[in-house]
Amino acid sequence: DVLTQRRQGSFYWYKPEGSESSYGIFYRVVRGDGPIPDSQPLLLIHGMPVSSYDWYKVLPGLKKVYQRIIVPDLLGTGLSDKPPDYDYTCVGHADVLEQLMSHLGVAQVHIMSQSVGVSIGHELLARSNEQQQHGTSGLSVTSMLLMNGAMFPELYKPQLVQKLLLQPVIGYAIVLFLPKMIYVNSIRKLFGETPPEKNYEETAWALLRHKDGNMAIRKWFYYQMERFQQADRWIASMHSPNVPVHYIYGPHDKINPMYTFEEFKSRVPSATFTLLPAHVGHCPMIEEPDRTLEEYKHFLKAHKLL
Repeated sequence: DVLTQRRQGSFYWYKPEGSESSYGIFYRVVRGDGPIPDSQPLLLIHGMPVSSYDWYKVLPGLKKVYQRIIVPDLLGTGLSDKPPDYDYTCVGHADVLEQLMSHLGVAQVHIMSQSVGVSIGHELLARSNEQQQHGTSGLSVTSMLLMNGAMFPELYKPQLVQKLLLQPVIGYAIVLFLPKMIYVNSIRKLFGETPPEKNYEETAWALLRHKDGNMAIRKWFYYQMERFQQADRWIASMHSPNVPVHYIYGPHDKINPMYTFEEFKSRVPSATFTLLPAHVGHCPMIEEPDRTLEEYKHFLKAHKLL
């Protein structure tokens, strides 16, 4: 439950530049006994609309690959603070994660990301590439795994509720009186032919309501416009010859349909990819955890990282 998770983690206090406010970022450092050393940890970047809880099915297997796994709740989700008037952007989330990595003494990191976490990962990868080009210091990305992210904003198909949340009056009314069933149904639509477990739905709802997260969720979806602004830079980041990129895609994804996967193969030919079985939707790490882990380890081995 929420309290159990709280006892297993810590808080990093993030203060945006020019702000007088600080916000608590909940994170866990999960220790493993895998061959990839403590100095090159794995950073898990979750998507919306849940939290780092989304990694619960793959974490046991990842502990056999890494000695250190960093599992944060992004600002506005899970057990982290959820300021209702904060401008939630992928660039801003990347700022938070960079500071958290610095706080933890991390200079090099592997990234596994899903959904909007893919866009945040792209921002970190773009910064890493730019630092290398200019000879400046900062967080260095070693490898990147993507899962069902909306990398091509012109092809993205948001749910009706996501569109409504962007409307000032209607969006505010939705989050103010958000019924549990609407939220749960929006989660179910993300999955393919295998629906989420009841316990997952209950945990997701509890984490949303924690710290009045329903009031923050509306501003989260403004990242859809940010994707258009950053699209070229983020796509270019995946062409780096020094950072291997792999895409695991669940084809039963209603918001990132099959043609988005074909677009990825066409526009990022240097990356490798895995097309999962037809029944898998937007959340491969939950719907098909064993295959996701298998393909991830194959990717690392192919690039002599494991």
